[in-house]
Amino acid sequence: MQSKTFVRSIGALLLLMLAFTAAGAIEKKDLQELRVIVTSSGEASEFNAALKAGLPMMVKFGADWCPPCRMMKPVLQQLKSELKGKVSVVDLDVDKHRELAERYGISLIPTMIFIDRNGRAVGKNVGFMSKDEVKARMRDFGFIK
Repeated sequence: MQSKTFVRSIGALLLLMLAFTAAGAIEKKDLQELRVIVTSSGEASEFNAALKAGLPMMVKFGADWCPPCRMMKPVLQQLKSELKGKVSVVDLDVDKHRELAERYGISLIPTMIFIDRNGRAVGKNVGFMSKDEVKARMRDFGFIK
């Protein structure tokens, strides 16, 4: 029960900070640090590290019990090694990271969320994607050439 209250309080604080950011009162760096604090409660250290790195990222939300999600694991591993230093590729289990899944409106898996360097979600794809399809979406968003 305390965790829900904490999340609501942080959510309200985030909305307030977003309003101040829009008015130019808070710098982007401060807002990014808040996002890291908010997501820390979801135990998503890989997600946090990717946000801190300031690189664009692709986050796959899935689960071990989901066959298409398991089929994407080798695709994600290849992308991680090929795009190291250019794009962060993060694989999150919706059962372990419910708060983040809710935050990004995940209702079906696998779902890929594409997040720009400023931490904004710029795209979403639902269902299995091949390596070439993921790279094409990354090109669409200007993550890679």
